[in-house]
Amino acid sequence: MSVGFGFDWKDSNGVVHSVFVVETTAAGDLIIGTGNPAQATERLPIGSDGAALLADSSRPLGLRWGNIAGGGIAPAFSRDITQASHGFTVGNVLRLSGAAYVLAQADNAVDAEVLGIVSAVIDVNNFTMILLGYVTGLSGLSPGLVYFLDPVAAGAITPVEPTTSGQVNKALLVADSATSGYFSNDRGVAVP
Repeated sequence: MSVGFGFDWKDSNGVVHSVFVVETTAAGDLIIGTGNPAQATERLPIGSDGAALLADSSRPLGLRWGNIAGGGIAPAFSRDITQASHGFTVGNVLRLSGAAYVLAQADNAVDAEVLGIVSAVIDVNNFTMILLGYVTGLSGLSPGLVYFLDPVAAGAITPVEPTTSGQVNKALLVADSATSGYFSNDRGVAVP
């Protein structure tokens, strides 16, 4: 539930109207109608850079941030995923462990089986993962550098190519700015 305040007012015909004003906490937040008379509006936090607002009847507010092909947004293969209390952040590199998404790591062949990179966190139970394509909303990148799956920090990328025996050398992203790059998921190579 969003924080805000409400008040009632009477129009010139004596009809009482209720208004609830929702507080926004960041530039770009949206106020969305809920369809619930008790709480007519709700705050939808701003999405990540490059994300588009999409209709999604499975979401509580009927909308979500995501990637679309065309319309000025770079095409990407992406998937919206629901996983209770996932704990991921934009830029986390993921793999599957059974049916659960977990952080990938280049410390061994199993942990390095990357599926994608988190491009948006909708809420504590929902996120968007890009499988192939252009990723925005990252930070600390150097344009032109190749980034590899990190063998030390789970879910991270690093510009340092893994060279220790048993680790996996898996290039994942070429940065084109400090906050974006091209993600691809090619086959990794075990370091002998």
